[in-house]
Amino acid sequence: MDSQGTFLHHPERSFIGQKAFTVRKERMPAISFDAINEIQRQKMLTGQEGWGNTFQGGTRGWPEL
Repeated sequence: MDSQGTFLHHPERSFIGQKAFTVRKERMPAISFDAINEIQRQKMLTGQEGWGNTFQGGTRGWPEL
């Protein structure tokens, strides 16, 4: 993801070049992407490194999240 939140690489190839915070919701509107969007905004876009994953009901990884 670049500094503007655009996917530069993604396992879902059609996401490449799309805005990270909107493309998933556009494709799957019934699913909440709040947890991963929070990781991306608060961690990835601020230059932090680490790992994280999401699961129904919250997040894991990023200990202070």
